[in-house]
Amino acid sequence: MNLSQENINKLVFGGIYQIDDEDLKKWCPNQLEGLNDQHYGIWVPVHSINDEGEENYYMIDTYQISANCYDNRYSYKKEEVWNGLIQGLEEMKEPEHGRWVANMPYDYFYSAIIKVTNKNIDIFHLVVDLHDYRLSDEKEIREYSEEDIIRRLRLYNEHCYSMGGACAVKRNAKLNYENKINAKISDIQKWVDYPRPASDYVIDELLKIEQEAKEKDADYDKDKLDKFVKFNNYLKHLQALADQYHQLLYDIK
Repeated sequence: MNLSQENINKLVFGGIYQIDDEDLKKWCPNQLEGLNDQHYGIWVPVHSINDEGEENYYMIDTYQISANCYDNRYSYKKEEVWNGLIQGLEEMKEPEHGRWVANMPYDYFYSAIIKVTNKNIDIFHLVVDLHDYRLSDEKEIREYSEEDIIRRLRLYNEHCYSMGGACAVKRNAKLNYENKINAKISDIQKWVDYPRPASDYVIDELLKIEQEAKEKDADYDKDKLDKFVKFNNYLKHLQALADQYHQLLYDIK
């Protein structure tokens, strides 16, 4: 085996890795070819023992991993989906399962598999340990800081292909109230039919978020929020004038 026990212990089954282009040039150059669309740039460790009993560890690009490696991927319950993904990554530590996974890249023209050795283990950079995250969605992650979220996470071929990947947020992440308020303003703006204002109900919801931010002494852009509320009040004033004018026209008839 080409990997010491010390380095084996460093591998995180449930973690995702990246490799710099300079290192790919040496260890897996086909990943940099212009026509290669058979990769996601997300690598995970796999443990395998072949027919001759040779034991090896590999890094494989998740594009070249089958959806069959994961349970509950079609569940309607987020937690079940996420647990199935984590379990699938953990099972790649088991050599019988890992051997099957390690054979998959060879079905691709641009195989994305690198044997991990004591010489090259440092080229694999752990991005995050997914055990520390929970499954989320595009709407929710807007309310957290960038350092606490993952976008476009694809752990197998065509994983959330139409949406560009799954989203996740750190389990212990705290709300970023500036982002939460901005997200609420953005949602309100989508439904405002100018010159009609937003309803009192949604403005009250926005102000409740502001009150919560104040109570938690959280940072947010008060000037931006105040301007948005004032502008909405101005629209309400214009709408009231328009309604009065329409009523006058009907009264004339």
